Amino acid sequence: MLPNCKLEVAVGALCGFMFVMGLFADVEPRQDGHVNGDHAPIVFRMWKNTSEMPVSRAAWNNVGFEVQDYSHEAAEDLVSDAGFGEVWSMLPNYAAKSDLFRLVVLNQFGGWYSDADIQPLRGLAELGKRYNLVLFNEACGYLWFNRFKYAVGLSTITRTPQYRSNLIAAPKGWKPLQAALLLMETKVRHSTLPWTVAEQIEITGPGLFTHAVELFPELKRQATIVSCPAQRKQLRHSGMRTWYHKKSPQ
Repeated sequence: MLPNCKLEVAVGALCGFMFVMGLFADVEPRQDGHVNGDHAPIVFRMWKNTSEMPVSRAAWNNVGFEVQDYSHEAAEDLVSDAGFGEVWSMLPNYAAKSDLFRLVVLNQFGGWYSDADIQPLRGLAELGKRYNLVLFNEACGYLWFNRFKYAVGLSTITRTPQYRSNLIAAPKGWKPLQAALLLMETKVRHSTLPWTVAEQIEITGPGLFTHAVELFPELKRQATIVSCPAQRKQLRHSGMRTWYHKKSPQ
């Protein structure tokens, strides 16, 4: 009996060790993508009145970006011309409409999308110059901890990993963008309002975007994936928290 007990203890200890190591290995992804060469990146943004953007065009120009701002009306025209006008009209707030806009504008032109309240920092200049496919982690640190926080209602991170949709770089016609547009159209048409915060994240927001990215693992491997600590030198989010308000000026 004694040898068997020792074996059981050894197996239990090994399983415990592997479980603990698994927890520590379950971290946000980091990845260097394909260098796209020196180029002048362009960033697209949307706001009700482009003359009242929360972050100035000059802030982006100072880190090497050209800027193309869209008013709500111009964004609606672009989305409608792309065949998603009916979906736009079904969305309950301008946060959701901007989710649709960013997918359409990047799919059509390629480049960068930024929410209007993202302040670019100097560290973003090199990324913009060298890479045209960049994803930013939103589920920071240990992914198991993000899952736990969501399970107990302390977080709106619905997926792990989860990538930001408030700052993205992608080439024209990137397949995950096209997949995200089709997924959004389907989800919007089959959903019931009002949405919870988590539902909006999954129907139009970063949950939907992450889902679409994960459908194409080969294409994801070409992306530069930026860790949360590295983002401190690249962007500052002013945290206006207007995205979930129906009357947001976004």
